[in-house]
Amino acid sequence: ISKAEILPYIETLHLNLAIPVIYVSHSIEEVCRLADHMVLLENGRVLAQDSLQAVLTRPDLPLAHYDNAAAVLCATMLRHSADHMSELGLEGGQTLLISRQNIMPGAQVRARVLARDVAIALQVPQHISVNNCLPATIRDISDDSHPGHVLLQLDLAGQTILSRISRRSFERLALAVGLRVFALIKAINLD
Repeated sequence: ISKAEILPYIETLHLNLAIPVIYVSHSIEEVCRLADHMVLLENGRVLAQDSLQAVLTRPDLPLAHYDNAAAVLCATMLRHSADHMSELGLEGGQTLLISRQNIMPGAQVRARVLARDVAIALQVPQHISVNNCLPATIRDISDDSHPGHVLLQLDLAGQTILSRISRRSFERLALAVGLRVFALIKAINLD
């Protein structure tokens, strides 16, 4: 039996029996799929413990600076369309398009958003292929592990996502904490 076959059973066990499950993993993808609460350990010491979303998006923790740094958005599956896109409902009435259709409408879902897949615009762009253009506010700005990159922590309708952009773009757009921006996320990049 492979790990891919076991994970759905662990999800079902937690959801159906409403019992706590402790799951230890080095795979951030598995943690994003299964965890509600996260304890981050380093060399046997607790670095942080909080909700999954809070630990993943804290710029003072190493997870936010990994190449595959991500946030998890909690949403409700609203509907599927004939063009093989699905619409998720976020808090505050915002919607997010994804290219998954294997989830029943009304189900609670998680969408993992990689920091490298979030572009920033100061106004709603027109004539682009990106389907998701969501209003957000810059909550925090920090240096990234790569000297040419900047890490932005964004408030998106009460949930937090990260955006990793080039320092050049950061300076050209004159981004600052508290600034209202638009987070651009390709639907095909969400999982």
